[in-house]
Amino acid sequence: EIDTIYSMPPLYDLAFGYRSYEDEVDFLIDAHNKYAKQSSIDEPLRILELAAGPSRHSLAALSEHPPSEVDSVVALDRSQAMVDYGLENADYELGAPGGRRDDFEYVNGDMRSVGDYTKTSFDTAWLLLGSMQHLLT
Repeated sequence: EIDTIYSMPPLYDLAFGYRSYEDEVDFLIDAHNKYAKQSSIDEPLRILELAAGPSRHSLAALSEHPPSEVDSVVALDRSQAMVDYGLENADYELGAPGGRRDDFEYVNGDMRSVGDYTKTSFDTAWLLLGSMQHLLT
C-alpha cells in the first residue's frame, strides 16, 4: 500500500475518532426505519459498511443494538491495514467468538465490486465521511 493515512489505521482513528459513532449509527438506523419499505423494518438489519476504515460504525451497530434490531454487519475496505485493524477492534469490542463477534465480517476489497466479495444480501448500506470521493479513483 502507498504510505497514506489509510495505511496507518491508528492515526486515522485518532484523526476522525472525535465523533459519537453511537449517535451516528442511531441516526442511520432511524433513517432506514423511516424510509425503507415497510416489510423490511420488521426484521433485524443486515448492514453493509463500505470504505469502513476502522469499522467503528459497524462495531457500534453490533455493540449498541441487540440481535433483534441488527442481525449482522459486513464491513469492506480496500486497505488491508484497515481490515486488520478493524478485525482487532472487533475482537476487542465484540468479544470472543460465540457472541456478537460472530455477526461481524470484514472483507478486503474494492467497493465498486462488492458483489465479488460477498454474496450476502443487505437491508442497508452505509458510505460515510468523505468516502464517496474514492469512487472516482
